Amino acid sequence: MKKLFYTVFVLLFAAAVLTAQDLRISVRAEKPSCIYKAGEKAIFNVQVLNNENKPVAGKSVNFEITGEKGTKPRSGTIVSAVDPVKIEMSLDQPGFMRAKLFFTENRKPAKVVELGAGFDPEKITQGGSEPADFDEFWAKELSAIKSRLGKAKVTCTEFDAPDKFKGKVRCFDLRIDDGALCATGFMAMPADAAAGRHPLIMCFNGASKIGSDLKGILNQAKAYKAIVFNMNLHDTKNLVVTRAEVLAMRRDPKINKYYYRDADSLEKYGVGTVFRRVLMCREYLKTRPEWDGETIIARGGSMGGAQTIVASAGEPKVKLCLAGAPAMCDHQ
Repeated sequence: MKKLFYTVFVLLFAAAVLTAQDLRISVRAEKPSCIYKAGEKAIFNVQVLNNENKPVAGKSVNFEITGEKGTKPRSGTIVSAVDPVKIEMSLDQPGFMRAKLFFTENRKPAKVVELGAGFDPEKITQGGSEPADFDEFWAKELSAIKSRLGKAKVTCTEFDAPDKFKGKVRCFDLRIDDGALCATGFMAMPADAAAGRHPLIMCFNGASKIGSDLKGILNQAKAYKAIVFNMNLHDTKNLVVTRAEVLAMRRDPKINKYYYRDADSLEKYGVGTVFRRVLMCREYLKTRPEWDGETIIARGGSMGGAQTIVASAGEPKVKLCLAGAPAMCDHQ
């Protein structure tokens, strides 16, 4: 009897381990584009699969569905079957809906899968009216940045490229200090860069990034024979190596929650300061002798997408604006 009990216990334990480690949630949209008209139903087919990609029935999958401001969140649980189980979402206005599906292990979400659908996204309009002095304000800010830039202290320190890029790419640690604002970042360009020959690529980071990214710009400088610059969101050193450094910098009062801080102040708002850095860097990079004087490409995702839009706005030399999922508003 004890042996039988032990055998059953081991089998149950093994099944529990298998459930926790090897099952996954599979979701397929019935409409591959996931774009719908307002009021239509977006339907997603959900299955739980094992490590052999075979459907498993009887497993609980939690879901949370959220949407545009004003829509009521919805949550619940579905139970998997051999055939797909459908989850539906709909929106009566232009906008997006998002669903999160997950198992629960130790009362925490595990193996999270996310999906979304757009409803008449091309009809989305701005959430509020444009401030009457918007253009005037930023024209004034840009004029002040250009004026100070002529007297700014620019430190452009060259350092050795990683072995893979030696002899092919030059690397620079850049800092611009105009007395009112500091901007920093890594810059790379071809080793044989010559005056007036190279396009400029400006790269921007998401909201949580501390420091500047070197790896990505090295590849771009080599592949596209371009001057490539990655801007540091903050006035910190560009090379941040350890997790401890990142955490310490995020606690810095000048950085901590900068995207909320002084949101009602045009002069002090943390994101406004980031946007001013974008303009400062763009204007400086346009003075680089290696630039061809004709082509600027701006790129970034999330808050980097917002910075990409800022870098591109009103600048005719920007020939390509690659703003991925730009996050720049509704930060209440």
